[in-house]
Amino acid sequence: MAAILDIRWLAELVNDFDWAWPICEMLHFIGMALLIGTVGWLDLRSLGLGKSVPIAALERLIPIGILGFCLNLGTGLIFVTGNIAGGPMAYIGNLAFQIKMLLILIAGINLVAYYFTGIARAAAG
Repeated sequence: MAAILDIRWLAELVNDFDWAWPICEMLHFIGMALLIGTVGWLDLRSLGLGKSVPIAALERLIPIGILGFCLNLGTGLIFVTGNIAGGPMAYIGNLAFQIKMLLILIAGINLVAYYFTGIARAAAG
């Protein structure tokens, strides 16, 4: 796994330019805001809050959430590969990082299940 994530040119880019890491952090936080905002609206609506807002209207926000996830995926890859102190193994061997990846996987499975079952039913009425 570490060999796959050992992308030298990307690590050098991030470490050679002082602005690269902060810009990636900014994009990562924007991605989280887009993702959490979208998921938050859908979850609150699923819990019965904001019943005046139809699920079909919220369904249009899903591409924004996907954009946020893609931003996080890309910048997260940059953070892992660009880690100057230990390379990718500093993250991959970290239990907290492994738990984070497991939770992201579970969230992704939940999203797919919800998208193919819950939203379709709720949008239909």
